Amino acid sequence: MQFRAIYLYIHDNVLPKTATQQKVIQAEVQNYVIINELLVQLIVCKDYDPKEYDKPFRLVIPKSCEPAVFHIYHDSLLGSHQKWKRMCMTIVDHFCIINLAAKLK
Repeated sequence: MQFRAIYLYIHDNVLPKTATQQKVIQAEVQNYVIINELLVQLIVCKDYDPKEYDKPFRLVIPKSCEPAVFHIYHDSLLGSHQKWKRMCMTIVDHFCIINLAAKLK
């Protein structure tokens, strides 16, 4: 998934050059919006319960910022050295990071 391409399509109406990439972006874009210049993934599920989730979206984290998120949710006082599974569940509640579980193992 190419977050930059999704952002450019939503923000500037610019699609990638190849037809295959265009189809992928057009299929994925329905799950994203831009709020205050930040790309946000909408949580799309049939049984969404507003009582269970405080917000129906997750902030997309660029690859370059992932180490900072991991540090905050593990090494800092906020994270308190949580085990990887619990840390993964906590991060997923707020952020969209591709292949998160694989990156935390």
